Formats: sequence, C-alpha cells, structure tokens
Amino acid sequence: MSETSQNPFLPVVILNKIVTAVVGGMTVLSCAVLVFLIVITCVDVVGRYFFAHPLMGSTEMTEMGLAVLVFSILPVITYQQKHIVVDILDPFLPKKFQFWVAQASYAITAFGFYYLAVYSAKLAKRALRRGTLSEYLEIPQGYLMIFAQYSCYVTIGLMVVMIIKNFVSPNNYYNA
Repeated sequence: MSETSQNPFLPVVILNKIVTAVVGGMTVLSCAVLVFLIVITCVDVVGRYFFAHPLMGSTEMTEMGLAVLVFSILPVITYQQKHIVVDILDPFLPKKFQFWVAQASYAITAFGFYYLAVYSAKLAKRALRRGTLSEYLEIPQGYLMIFAQYSCYVTIGLMVVMIIKNFVSPNNYYNA
C-alpha cells in the first residue's frame, strides 16, 4: 500500500515529507559545519604549536561557523522538542493544563523568533548596504545575518506545524 492510501488526507503526507526534508537538511548542514570547525581547530592548533604558523582567519571562521551551527540546529532541536524544559511542577498539574501551557509557550516562543528574524533582516540590510566585512578574511557579514533570519523563519514554521500536530492528535502529546 502506498503512503497516500493509508492516510487519505494528502496535504498531511506532503507536509510530513517537507518537514522531514527540512529537518534532515538542517541536520546535515549542522553536521558539516561541526566537521568544518573541528578541521579548522585541528589545523590551527597543529600549525600554531608545531610549525609556529597559525591558520590565518581561524578565529573569524570559528565565530561564523558557530553562528551557522547554532542557527542551523535550532529548527531541528525545536521540532524534535529536545530543548531544555524546567518541569518541576508537572507532577502536580493535570495533563490538560500541561498541554495548554506547552502550546502557549510554543506560540510565545514563535513570536520571539519572529522578532529575532525581523531584527536580523534589519541588521542584514544595513550590513549589506554598508558593505560590512569581517576583519581579516573580508567576508560579507550580511549573508550570515540573512541565514539567521531564514533559520528563524524555518523554526517558526516548524513550531506552527508542531502546534497543529498537537491539536490534531493530542493523544500523541499525552503519551510522549
């Protein structure tokens, strides 16, 4: 049986495939950036201590790599709900109340990411207009901010999907 015949509501199947592709792509990107950071650090350390020639611009590449790493893994962590949660009151609260608090916190967090995305867009526009470059490697800073902006939008989209899924099938939420 095909996937569409098991679930007759085709938009859900398509949405699940899109979400899986986005989360997978962001995971691969973050893994690639992490490997890049490891290589940069190793080359810099070996060059610095064994050959007395550090890798030029390694600090800038590390800073930018960390920014890309954080913003690329953010949608994945959010969608998989792997973020840190303080749940000391959960044993004392009813499940239904926990459900509504969780959904409200997701919505509030989505608005926070929207603000961050809008602010990142403003900073990116200004950086590109001024031609702001990194100090040694002269890499344009605006593109990094644009990546942060779009990563925030992806996170918002995944949070909305998550909220909708929780409302469509709340049993999955309660059994988690």
